[in-house]
Amino acid sequence: MEYAQRLLGVLDDWPARILLGLTLFYVCLRIALLPPHRPKQTREVKNLPGPPSPPWIGWLIGNMGDIAEFRDTVMHPDWIKMGWTGRCEHIFGQETIWTYDPVAMGSVLQQADVWQRADNTERLLGRITGQGLLTAKGADHRRQRRIVNPAFSTTAIKAMIPTMFDKAELCADILGQCIDDDSLEHFAARYPPKPEDRVPGARKVDMLALCSKLTQDVIGAAGFNTDLESLRPKENALDSSIQFMLNTLFDDTIILMAQNLFWSLDKIPLRNRRAMKACRNIMEKLSARLMRDRAEKLANEPEDADEDKVPDMLDLLVKANTAEREDQRLSDEEVRSQLLTLLFAGSTTTAGTICSVLRFMAQHPDIQKRLREEIESTEERPNFETLNALPLLDAVVRETLRLEPPATCTVRTNVQDTVIPLSQPVRGRDGTMIEKALPVGKGSYIFLSISSLHQHTDVWGPDAAEFNPDRYEDPTIPKMNIPGMWGGLASFISGPHHCIGWRLALAEIKVVVFTLLRQFAFEELPSKPDIFIVMNVASRPEVKGESGGQMPLLVRRVEAHA
Repeated sequence: MEYAQRLLGVLDDWPARILLGLTLFYVCLRIALLPPHRPKQTREVKNLPGPPSPPWIGWLIGNMGDIAEFRDTVMHPDWIKMGWTGRCEHIFGQETIWTYDPVAMGSVLQQADVWQRADNTERLLGRITGQGLLTAKGADHRRQRRIVNPAFSTTAIKAMIPTMFDKAELCADILGQCIDDDSLEHFAARYPPKPEDRVPGARKVDMLALCSKLTQDVIGAAGFNTDLESLRPKENALDSSIQFMLNTLFDDTIILMAQNLFWSLDKIPLRNRRAMKACRNIMEKLSARLMRDRAEKLANEPEDADEDKVPDMLDLLVKANTAEREDQRLSDEEVRSQLLTLLFAGSTTTAGTICSVLRFMAQHPDIQKRLREEIESTEERPNFETLNALPLLDAVVRETLRLEPPATCTVRTNVQDTVIPLSQPVRGRDGTMIEKALPVGKGSYIFLSISSLHQHTDVWGPDAAEFNPDRYEDPTIPKMNIPGMWGGLASFISGPHHCIGWRLALAEIKVVVFTLLRQFAFEELPSKPDIFIVMNVASRPEVKGESGGQMPLLVRRVEAHA
């Protein structure tokens, strides 16, 4: 009902009515006149187990209803019982492979030139970030990645730690003000607390809103040496732009799908499309100003400037923009796109993970108490090595990324015939076993379920669906080799397109959790709101019955909690 109301609100915009009308016309025409376009599929793929399509309209929508349901978490239990790899039907009868076989997933992610993001996904991401690392392919992606890699090295991250603590402590100051000052109740949470949530010495706080502002400021300070001022309790154009883009992506999925279907009609002036373009313009103007100011600073720098200084992201981008060699150069558009990617993707995913850690701590006060004791046993501002040597902090972050990864799934399509290796045999529909390899025809789609792999009992034990950071005391966990960059997890995926900022994200999460838990205790709200995870281009928490992303928790100072 809520989604229907949001959709009706969008349809008040007459171009949206035209777009959906065209979409319905296309569907009717496809059904009446045109045969479905399907890749020439192999016998092995056709023989994979899978759910039946819904009756009557099965060819039209396939298993999209089930896919939409488990996209936010693990796959349906009935699908899991079929094996590690199977097939389902997308719209118009398009056969889609699904898998959580770690060897199959690793192979698909490693062969980035064969298995690519679908064109409609590229267009959607391109609207937000332009032609940066999220959307570039092939040689362009390799060139861009080679240029910006040094900004995410271990050496670079170590140099950022003091700046991260500066911003985390500012966030803690603001959080303390929200608890102490009743006039800041509207700033603490968009929805006012229910009567039972008004607890003396504590405050309902939307930690997602606060952490989103924090991560934007960390990116600005650590990556650009600039104060973006998102944390200040006033309207901020950058934060408002990012939040509007996120809300559009999550709330108007149907409209965006229609736009992607009619990509040549992308210039139809939808109200949300116009607003998203305006938001991106704000971000591009900020990026241009940052580039201009840094270029002037570097041009006026003396030749004997500090050679030991670790260049930040902005330094690397400015120098790449004027590089003489083509393989070391970034165009103006590519430079802007890298900045937009870092501002948007780099801040939203990290903020979500920080919130997930805090929610798990609220749900498990015994673990929160243990973690606070570990944090208090060391210095107030540990360096990079000391921070990473805290075993429970590391395990809590690892377990959070296992249960609630930034992306619960990812989809790829192959541009040529290929073979996917399998570590787990699959029993086909005819009873024969498909072992070791799965031949796949060109133009197929494959759905890689990260969450299903992260919660499989064969990999993580019988309590795989539960939050248990102590599981990592067992050196045999995980019991399979998981394709990923850290911690035996697929949270940052793997291969040439793995998350380039994974070290930055981990350091930032640990610094913020360390700082906040040292000063504050986090509890679930007495009203017990139903918080669930929604997946789009990334995952975010929402509350049932309320709009927009949020993570409401009850927060109090540690001394008040004791």
